[in-house]
Amino acid sequence: MAQHARIQSTEAYRRTPARRQPPRLRNVAPVSTDIAAARDAPSVGVHPVAIEIALGASVWFVLAMAWFFAGPVDANIALTVVVGFAVVFFGLTLGLARWAANDPRWSPRRPPDFGDFIKDNVAIETGVIGAREALVQIVTLPLVLAVGATAIGIVFRLAG
Repeated sequence: MAQHARIQSTEAYRRTPARRQPPRLRNVAPVSTDIAAARDAPSVGVHPVAIEIALGASVWFVLAMAWFFAGPVDANIALTVVVGFAVVFFGLTLGLARWAANDPRWSPRRPPDFGDFIKDNVAIETGVIGAREALVQIVTLPLVLAVGATAIGIVFRLAG
């Protein structure tokens, strides 16, 4: 009985085609890259100044935490570990980004002026948004955290 089932499954396997091709898409319109024809299409990526503001605020946050909350040896060890993790995280991320940006496969082009960037569009995962909105989304969280850490640190120092 088992031998019979094995023979049937082997024969069925031999009858199936060796490769199955995915269905081909037909009647698909080509995507236009003409900015004049599609005004909502993004023409620039995120400006480096937006990334620099966010990274500067992140460094501000880490330094504010280390400056205001340094105290006994136990706290200093924890802060040293946190600052070390932050340095490794940002160093690794920025180092790899810098390495990828210097790759000759990417076209080296000068970013537009910051004023032109603000007036343009940026592509994100879900579509296209205004560059001003993208800047707000990138910069808000690091700046709020840095200002909040500074305010809490000042209150902590004044109270203690």
